[in-house]
Amino acid sequence: MLRPLRIILRAALRSLNERE
Repeated sequence: MLRPLRIILRAALRSLNERE
């Protein structure tokens, strides 16, 4: 359960960084 959550968190962070 933590593995997919970590991938989603990393993807969300990357999306936020790209938006900035």
